Amino acid sequence: MTDTPEAYSASEEQAISPSRDAALERIANRHMGFDTLRTRIGPIDFREVAVWEVKDALEAAYQAGLDAAGSTRVAVPNQLKSRRNPSEQ
Repeated sequence: MTDTPEAYSASEEQAISPSRDAALERIANRHMGFDTLRTRIGPIDFREVAVWEVKDALEAAYQAGLDAAGSTRVAVPNQLKSRRNPSEQ
């Protein structure tokens, strides 16, 4: 697997619906501070994120999938909701 944008096929891009793409962008913005998920081919495409930010984003994406499938909401422990500042725990 390669890290270049050419590694992604057009069929993979088309498989993402506009609403799913928008949901992913909202999650990336809210939990990891990304302005966009569009590839800009440069250093601006890379940034450091804390592991708790990645975990929060993955939990939000998982929950969004459950919600989209009509599943019941899964409770997330309070300790996971406030991982922005680990010193507060």
